[in-house]
Amino acid sequence: MKFAQGFIVGLLFSAAVFLSYEKSAFFGRPGVSVTLAESTLTTAVKDAQRQCESRMAAAIESAERQCQCETKLSRVQQNEHEEEFAKVAVSTELKNPASMTPYGCPPGLPKIQSILQDEGSEKFSMHHYERYYASWFREMRCRSTLRLVEIGASQASLKAWDRMFQSSSKTILGVADSDRSSENTMDSLISKRPWDIIIDNGSSAAGQMLFRLFSLWNTLAPGGVYIIQNLHANFGVNEVAAERPLANQAWAVVQKIEEIQQVLMRRHLGTRDLSVMPGDESLISVEWGMNLVKLRKCTELECASPPFWREVRVDMDRMVAWNKRATATNPKITKRPGTLPQPMSQPRSIEPPAFADVSGSPYPCP
Repeated sequence: MKFAQGFIVGLLFSAAVFLSYEKSAFFGRPGVSVTLAESTLTTAVKDAQRQCESRMAAAIESAERQCQCETKLSRVQQNEHEEEFAKVAVSTELKNPASMTPYGCPPGLPKIQSILQDEGSEKFSMHHYERYYASWFREMRCRSTLRLVEIGASQASLKAWDRMFQSSSKTILGVADSDRSSENTMDSLISKRPWDIIIDNGSSAAGQMLFRLFSLWNTLAPGGVYIIQNLHANFGVNEVAAERPLANQAWAVVQKIEEIQQVLMRRHLGTRDLSVMPGDESLISVEWGMNLVKLRKCTELECASPPFWREVRVDMDRMVAWNKRATATNPKITKRPGTLPQPMSQPRSIEPPAFADVSGSPYPCP
């Protein structure tokens, strides 16, 4: 038994020696094959890294060249605007708001609320428009010259305007209710241009309100404001039957102004043909209040330094279709400014412009 065990152990030992020798003869020295494999892998990784770094460097260099080109073009445009800005600034009186209360007025100037209240104007007692007038008229109350017209003015309003504005040379004109939308009245107001302030307090019938806006917008002086009041009456509330708008026109003025204010984005959208109202390229802001809205025309300085035109970033077919629908409901002035518009008989749905919902950044540089 012991002999058999010894024989088996010897046999196993001989087999182990033989296998060790064969492995050494076939593979060579221990560790050599592993080292060669690691070296080959390291070389391949380094080659891949160099190729990746080379491609990244080329992409970065290309992007930098593109950005430098665009920056150079932007600087050229900026220089052109600065030159034009400087020309206008030389001939424009620039005032420092910090040293004036408000803007050149002497201390102790009566508050607008007190003036409207003293004169018994419904602009205070019923509507509280003074909360908007205080900021909207701040730059105009003590300017050297002022021209104001209110369509549908009362005696209380005219007295309030006269006290409110301290200009040494001022024209304050009120249009009677019976003449507020007549052809002769519009022609007369157009002939007396320019106006610094136009206040539409006349008939609230939708067609007449829009007709007056389209007729008189271009009579505003640079920096002038056009204010439409009593928008609630456009919805047929407290309006006589003869002037009450049709049910499908009840929102016409509000919607039309919402359409007009879309042109404020045209430079940033690159849509040069986007226009709803004649002369709306001079529109610089639209501000809504409770029951009134103010449209402001750009000053000479602002008109001379508008934002840059961007590249087109909208669906132009959709923009043209939207613009066509918007202008289709404009008042129809068939002869000359001052002609009463044709009534709008087709209902309109309130539809926000959807031509700007495109993906992608308008800025090509990272």
